[in-house]
Amino acid sequence: MNRFKKIMAIVLVVVLVALYVATFIMGVTGSEYFMGMLVLCIIVPILCYAILMVNRLLRQKGEELRREVEQELENAHDDTE
Repeated sequence: MNRFKKIMAIVLVVVLVALYVATFIMGVTGSEYFMGMLVLCIIVPILCYAILMVNRLLRQKGEELRREVEQELENAHDDTE
């Protein structure tokens, strides 16, 4: 899992750098797509941050639920003895 995170971080950095370079080039050349690229430069990092936050919250909630289930199983196992 740790290797996957590193690979995804590298891919994200490459995509963001390519996005910024493309935006710069379109701004210098006066392309009609400059405003769209500018919006993407704002939206993409925000979406990435939101995905990371949701992932962190879901992982914490999943760990809490797993602990509760394990505790209930231990209690049920103790009651049967």
